Amino acid sequence: MTATPIFDDIDAVHSVNDTHHHATANIDSDSKLAVHNNKTRSHSKLNKQESPTEEDEEYYLSDTSSSDQSSLSNLSRHSTAASDDISVSSFDREGVTAEQKNILRESSAELKSQVKILRVTYLLVTLVIMLADGLQGTHLYVLYESYGFSVATLYCLGFATGGLMSPVTGPLVDYMGRKKAALLYCGLEAFINLLEQYPFYYGLVASRMIGGFTTNLLMTVFETWLDTEYRNRGLPKEKYELILRDSVIVSNLAAIFSGYLAHILASRYGAVGPFRGAVTCTVIAFIVVLCVWTENYGSSGSAKKDNDDGQCTECDEQSKESSVSSGSSIYAFLREAICAYANNSKMLRVGILQGLTAGCLQIFVYLWVPCLRHLSATSKPGTWGLDEDGEPAYGLIFGAYMACGVAGGLLAPRLRSFVTSVVQPLNDNDAPIQTIEIDGEGTVAIRPMSVEVLAATCYMISTFLLFVPVLVQEESPLSFSNTLVAFLVYELMIGIFLPCEGVIRSLYFPSNARASIMTLPRIIVNFAVALGVVSTNIISVKTAFGIVGTLMAVATILQVSLVSQREWSSLFSRVNDLGEKLVASVTNLSSSLPKAALSRRSSVPSLCRLSSANHRTYGTDAKTKKNKHV
Repeated sequence: MTATPIFDDIDAVHSVNDTHHHATANIDSDSKLAVHNNKTRSHSKLNKQESPTEEDEEYYLSDTSSSDQSSLSNLSRHSTAASDDISVSSFDREGVTAEQKNILRESSAELKSQVKILRVTYLLVTLVIMLADGLQGTHLYVLYESYGFSVATLYCLGFATGGLMSPVTGPLVDYMGRKKAALLYCGLEAFINLLEQYPFYYGLVASRMIGGFTTNLLMTVFETWLDTEYRNRGLPKEKYELILRDSVIVSNLAAIFSGYLAHILASRYGAVGPFRGAVTCTVIAFIVVLCVWTENYGSSGSAKKDNDDGQCTECDEQSKESSVSSGSSIYAFLREAICAYANNSKMLRVGILQGLTAGCLQIFVYLWVPCLRHLSATSKPGTWGLDEDGEPAYGLIFGAYMACGVAGGLLAPRLRSFVTSVVQPLNDNDAPIQTIEIDGEGTVAIRPMSVEVLAATCYMISTFLLFVPVLVQEESPLSFSNTLVAFLVYELMIGIFLPCEGVIRSLYFPSNARASIMTLPRIIVNFAVALGVVSTNIISVKTAFGIVGTLMAVATILQVSLVSQREWSSLFSRVNDLGEKLVASVTNLSSSLPKAALSRRSSVPSLCRLSSANHRTYGTDAKTKKNKHV
């Protein structure tokens, strides 16, 4: 619902109220007083330049029906006597309506201006932040290795710190304020990228530990600021969905472009070049947030906040739900999540399998660089993905990864619709349907089995792809290309199953406790990933990929187990029906073949007789012509 139709409806309501007011001025004093109060309330709302809501519109309509409608019978009897009053009041009514429309137009223009400013500033910050995040991620492994330090140990510190800080990040952000938290993130990221440009071991240790905390900030600060700021300004909901859609597009484009920008900077300045670019991006984000953004808080920061007019405003319910653990200790927070998993086996399986897929992805982020570099030694010169020195072009490959992930995200809704049509049962009543909210798609009716089958298929394909580095022959000149193609397809699968995982969480996790329930597996995953990364000091990269592929196979089995027996029965009945139809079609085709063959045999003698008759006729004609010639 857009703002303009609401305003027009309210103008029409005011016109009806004014007309009834003048027509019944001398008829019913109670009705006159009610209409006057209605107009006074509407004018007071207009003077504040607030956009009328649906509740206001219903209030106006209810007042009209209660006060004015009671005098409609009297209005019909006194229409002649009141005609002069109506004609005189029409001029005044038109003048008031024009004034109201001008005020409403100004209010609508102000709302559009606020949405535009908020959209531009948020997307600008999102762009530079995602650019900085992508720039530092492309050459981190290469930089640490060039310094001669243990890359696995430094990576491990980042994952472990992220796991420790995960439960307290959300309440801390709500308490200190989202703008301050965003400024803290930008400042810490700039500091980290500066430290990583120098081969000082303890400085790198500090940068990785701080990086684990800033990763949690990145996942929580910016979107929560946008949500609260949008609600505080009272802007239209449909515009918020457009901003989120644009944010996803900008983030994806920034991730793709960051890979190619990192390749250019690394070619010019070496491995520290991308980190210099990341410092520039975070400084730009810091300036924009400092100068343009306004502060807002979550429910943990304060239950009530004073606005610019000195009025006290209540925190909305969603901000309370987004910070489940804000008013309780970390122990109570974890106990709540453990109880939720213990009481629901499907919820537990979803938490485990999505934790496994997230852990495999994080380990893959660490492993793909040494794997491709090892295989590049036997590749032919000029192979795509290699630079002039025969080394993997890390920036270009990272950009290709991001492009594949974006393509997978675009394919996900279409593939889900296709899978839904394939697994549709014979009887629609056998297909349980649930209505949920999906980012970028709005309210969607989802059949659980279609999402679960699509996710399980992607997990199974990902399992085979992660086993490619284990199965390829290292001496083959195609080993690098084959492995790179497998990694690109794996990123495509990630782009497909990540939206499916969001839908599955919406199906099995309650919305008011989703954040707290998913935090516990994230903590476990971070520590498991840290342990797995450290273990690469002992095991080979090929063995590590074998373990990751096995974990994806376990996730596939758990995902398939979520499909209910009712769903499997409906699917098998559909398969049996299709099999019976196929057998019937083959039988009908085989039975029709003898008839066709018989008809062809019967047509052959007739053709022979026709040809012999033609031959005799031709012979007779020839003899006749010969006799005539003689």
